[in-house]
Amino acid sequence: MLPDGWCTARTCPTVGQVLACSLLIRHLDRSFDERRENFRQLFERLDGAIQGNNAQMAAAVLDSVIKLADASPFKALKDVASTREALGQKGKEWQFQANRIRS
Repeated sequence: MLPDGWCTARTCPTVGQVLACSLLIRHLDRSFDERRENFRQLFERLDGAIQGNNAQMAAAVLDSVIKLADASPFKALKDVASTREALGQKGKEWQFQANRIRS
């Protein structure tokens, strides 16, 4: 179902646009779920390193936390025009694997 006011007499989305939007939202949901789990695991490792008084391991884990925080699912969407074009290509087959979209 579309949000109220999204479809007006002049600008009603096509089925393809609705499906593309749904696909994008599902991809982002999965990406953020994966990030949440990765952060959880990293902080568990950090807790272990701190409890074990292992400064080298703690530094390595913190470096991984910073790299993960710097990486964003939105970086893959930095060029909205090319993303929109790719989603709009007729006959394009999309395959889903391990929370990644490949065409």
